[in-house]
Amino acid sequence: LVARTPESELRIPESLDVFGQTIAFGDVAPVLVTNTASLRWLQDRAVEPFGMDRFRPNLVVDTATPFDEDTWARFRVGAAELAYGLIWPRCTIPQVDQDTGQRGREPAVVLKAHRWFTGPLDEVAEGWHPIVANKGMFGIGCSIGPVAA
Repeated sequence: LVARTPESELRIPESLDVFGQTIAFGDVAPVLVTNTASLRWLQDRAVEPFGMDRFRPNLVVDTATPFDEDTWARFRVGAAELAYGLIWPRCTIPQVDQDTGQRGREPAVVLKAHRWFTGPLDEVAEGWHPIVANKGMFGIGCSIGPVAA
């Protein structure tokens, strides 16, 4: 069992805190968006194989254009509406094969070569955490589309 008291409140670094909320353990946001086209693009340039499970997303979209998701300011998925929040910096966990527990070089090598972000992050990133603008249900196979500004 774990108990959290007000005195044990955790905050992420102020430069990354676009959500203005406390965090539980390492969870900064409830949704991580990734794209199958982005994964294929990275895999084509990688020195060793890896899969989507390395990034641990809970919303995977399938578009024709790699990193298309980086350009979405606001989109609807099912009945929910999500707004761009924060490109997600990657720790070393994605280098660990989720089935075997073996640590490899990827996706760190390809991310460092192609997905380095400067500014508040100044590190590699893949996927992004949106802000839930309007709550709603979504699931496998639901429609996804832009929301007019």
